[in-house]
Amino acid sequence: MIDRTHKLSICRQARLAGISRGSAYYAPRPVSQHELNLMRNL
Repeated sequence: MIDRTHKLSICRQARLAGISRGSAYYAPRPVSQHELNLMRNL
């Protein structure tokens, strides 16, 4: 969705896509099996 090599700034691309600028930089981390088990039990 966000192209870091594009001529438009990341901020502008995020605004046009309707997402926050912070989410353009966010890289999700893997969830451990223990955490997945906890989530399933809720």
